[in-house]
Amino acid sequence: MGSSRQARWVAGVASSLVAFGLLLWLGQAAPFGWLPDGEPERWAVVVAFATLGATAVLAAMGWWAAQAPAASPASGREVRLSAKASGSGRVTQTAGSHYRTPSTGKPTTGGAAPPLPEHVRMKATATEDGRIDQAGGDRT
Repeated sequence: MGSSRQARWVAGVASSLVAFGLLLWLGQAAPFGWLPDGEPERWAVVVAFATLGATAVLAAMGWWAAQAPAASPASGREVRLSAKASGSGRVTQTAGSHYRTPSTGKPTTGGAAPPLPEHVRMKATATEDGRIDQAGGDRT
């Protein structure tokens, strides 16, 4: 887990705790007419309200924290692919040196071929007649 992602999770949890404290304080400090008159009943409603609000904040912040890119490997070679195909859509994805000629194995663009990625992450969704073809390395 990268430091950026960790920082986002820390911010998410901290935000949830702050929201809980603020909502708890607000529920006790503000004279809401709909709250019960008895002190134990009032605390029960306020704690439930604060817990619900903090949970909503944590859910939103958790989604945000999960969107942070993971730390790249030391070599910097990482590939992420995502595809959606529907109807008669067709997607072909390759992570690696797919541009090599099958007969010689040499790159078609000239020069040395880049190394294959160390980490490949693929995500695909197909509906109806959609087709997805993914490969995590060299297609030759």
